[in-house]
Amino acid sequence: DNVLKGQQYVYRYTREDMHRAQNLFETAVKQDPGYGRAIASIARTLSFQWLFSWVDQSESTLERALDIAKEAVSLA
Repeated sequence: DNVLKGQQYVYRYTREDMHRAQNLFETAVKQDPGYGRAIASIARTLSFQWLFSWVDQSESTLERALDIAKEAVSLA
């Protein structure tokens, strides 16, 4: 449920909604640490935050997004 709810926030493309989505995805991962789709969704929100310059440390955010995406791929 948290992943589906988070997807609704992602598609609003606002800074606040992207953070809401990320929080929902992180909750989903806490409930199921092996849920690749939730993990990949966290990477997605981070990449959007980087893309739209919604973060102060853009390089570290992009690196974190890549690391998390690799983790999701390894679970698949």
